Amino acid sequence: MTAAPVEIDLALCDASLRARPIDDASVKTLAMSIGVNGLLNPITVRRAVVSRGGRMIDGFEIVAGHHRVKAFGLLGRETIPAFVVELDDLHAELALIDENLCRNDLTPAERAAATARRKAIHVQIFGPPKAKGAAAAHAAMGHEHDANANFAFAFTSETANATGRSERTVQLDAHRGEALGEDALRVARTSLDSGLDRAADNHYPTSAIEEIAARDVVSIAADDCVLFLWSPANRVADAIDVMRGWGFAYVSQIVWGKTRAGTGYWVRDKHEVLLIGRRGKPPAPAPGTQCESLIVAPQGEHSAKPEIFLEIIERYFPNLPKIELNRRGASRPGWAAWGNEADGPTPDEAASSPASPEAASSCPAWWTEARRMREAGARIFDIAARFCKSPATVHEALTKMGATRALPLSTGPVP
Repeated sequence: MTAAPVEIDLALCDASLRARPIDDASVKTLAMSIGVNGLLNPITVRRAVVSRGGRMIDGFEIVAGHHRVKAFGLLGRETIPAFVVELDDLHAELALIDENLCRNDLTPAERAAATARRKAIHVQIFGPPKAKGAAAAHAAMGHEHDANANFAFAFTSETANATGRSERTVQLDAHRGEALGEDALRVARTSLDSGLDRAADNHYPTSAIEEIAARDVVSIAADDCVLFLWSPANRVADAIDVMRGWGFAYVSQIVWGKTRAGTGYWVRDKHEVLLIGRRGKPPAPAPGTQCESLIVAPQGEHSAKPEIFLEIIERYFPNLPKIELNRRGASRPGWAAWGNEADGPTPDEAASSPASPEAASSCPAWWTEARRMREAGARIFDIAARFCKSPATVHEALTKMGATRALPLSTGPVP
């Protein structure tokens, strides 16, 4: 028995990582229909933790109905009818695949890829398929058999019932999808209307490794500079090569532990890596102020990174000039931004603004001498010893005066 739909807050709904890219024209058409006829089919969601305003709160992940959510938003609605279901990651992905397989605009390759993925999920849940009658044959011979035997062979009929296709069509699509191999499936995932992809190309323009490595990052980096570079787990070697090409030496990393597993060819990825590199002799964080190497935070939109990582950089370097490459949306206060989707001051505009105007007008007497020593090349520890201050106090004073000669950089992911 299906529970009745309930009204949920539209602002608490996040898209699934498996959701197909939004078609704006379809959203407008859907909004016009809903405005006239109402919502005929409630959306389906599952409970999830979502990020809002830098805080983690209880919300919902959309299992089915992302376009309906966008249409309600276009109509100015604040709530939407929804079925709230309890599903794990595999069953949620299964539900989304079924919804997409019921569509008529999938190409043969996309349909084959989706059916093959559905079969792979079915195997993960129920075990490898067995021939019909295998359980009865084993029983007749007095042999024990897998308790999943009655379920494992049901993939074909179950998929046919869920998608409205014949069992023969399901079998052929599954076979074609498995025969396509990884390269062809990767091509299918990058189709703009597949509805099944998690490929970055479906959500924003991407660049080849060679293009990223060729960017003139050196021209905007100070002599003493820190680089924070995102990389998916399977591209760490490439990312470190890019880092070295830009003139930075790898020193450490922070791991973002995600709350939901994604896809992957060897393992289902559930983390990304924020590599840390240095150029010259920038100051490291004062002892006792370092963050932990594992930060667990929920996912947002495709490839969006939790703001907590920018907050960590700000705590490390509170008053130094900072630029975020491949920024999406408005830049954070105190940061310059660059990228196709960036909305903020350029590096030149940010550089023309003083790091801390109020700090220059009122500061302790020893700050001026500390700044002079630093600009002459003295180490922070030497300055701390000269004035009987802790390195953390000296670093804070110098950063307020813009004299640490370090420019932290935060870049987007290597695709």
